[in-house]
Amino acid sequence: MKRKIAATLVAVFMITTMSSALAYSGNKTVYAYSTTAVRTWGDITCSHDAYSCSGTSFSGSGSVTKITVRPKTSSGANAANATTFSASVLSGGKDYFSSYSTVDLWANTDVYNFGGSITGYWRF
Repeated sequence: MKRKIAATLVAVFMITTMSSALAYSGNKTVYAYSTTAVRTWGDITCSHDAYSCSGTSFSGSGSVTKITVRPKTSSGANAANATTFSASVLSGGKDYFSSYSTVDLWANTDVYNFGGSITGYWRF
């Protein structure tokens, strides 16, 4: 009986660890190209209850001062509220509306036809 309980606990621990290990966590640069949001990163595996970026740098062409990102489902529905990054706000994130296995990241800038990027440690 003790072996069955121990085996069950080990299996649950392994499954939990594996699902977290499959979620994306790492350094990445996310680009935006204009005021119209475009899918800049797709099929991101997620297993946390929120997305976040601990930014290290922001870059904008022309007079771009902000990049706004928002995760969406593959069908285009919003998966969480948007987060806006700038040179003075390099980190942030939001809780998901529900539990998702994958999301797409959409991004836009605050200036028409000018791009920008945010680089940092992303966690989904």
